Amino acid sequence: MIGALMMAGTVVDVIFVQWPAWEVERVKSRGFTHEESTPCEGPGPQQLGQDKQAGQEDQAGETSALWGRPKTKSYAPPSPFWEILQQVLLSFSVYSNAQKVLSTEEAPGTIGCIHGLRFFSMSWLVINHLYLMFVGYLANPQSLFAAADHWTFDIVTNSTIAVDTFFTLGLTPPYMLSLVFFTGFLKFFGSGETWFNTMPIDEENCKKYAWTNLLYINNLVHSENICMPPSWYLANDMQFYLVSPLLL
Repeated sequence: MIGALMMAGTVVDVIFVQWPAWEVERVKSRGFTHEESTPCEGPGPQQLGQDKQAGQEDQAGETSALWGRPKTKSYAPPSPFWEILQQVLLSFSVYSNAQKVLSTEEAPGTIGCIHGLRFFSMSWLVINHLYLMFVGYLANPQSLFAAADHWTFDIVTNSTIAVDTFFTLGLTPPYMLSLVFFTGFLKFFGSGETWFNTMPIDEENCKKYAWTNLLYINNLVHSENICMPPSWYLANDMQFYLVSPLLL
């Protein structure tokens, strides 16, 4: 379903949005304006005024000929349903979304160092979760205690405070699509000895309790059977966002 929407959105984007823009750019590169390069499909504002004036003169004394007048072409605006459908499909366009994701341009007023803080905080959390996920599969888990005595391991043991960076920055990215992917498709992206021993638990939790994720209460309701465990942060972030105005 998601793949079909992505294909349809990309086709609509290229045909109805990008292609006309490319044509305009192509015409401008040749030194013409868009109006000069395209055939007149209907009268412009000045031409409409001339037609109106000519019509008044005809009614008064028929001073102009009936032949040779430009024929007006009625314009039918797109239906509201098509506009809504187009916007929905465009949100799945691979072309436009890839341009936004891969773009390095910054909007005016953007504080660039904020993105650096997010990157380092996310890398910090990834290191922490790598140890948390795979510590149970080590041949000798006690070897971690020896590693924890070294000062460099403090990066791992103290990485839980990295989440506070996101709370301070107020980062709440949309993750509904990630939830759909996690529930329906993630099981096809892995294999191995322990993969299918853990994935059915998460899949079953998502089928039963994904509604708590949609309401941002998955850290409070059925938290022992949470769907997509990292999403607990999103619930916290939304709750802080709703409660903080009362405290301020």
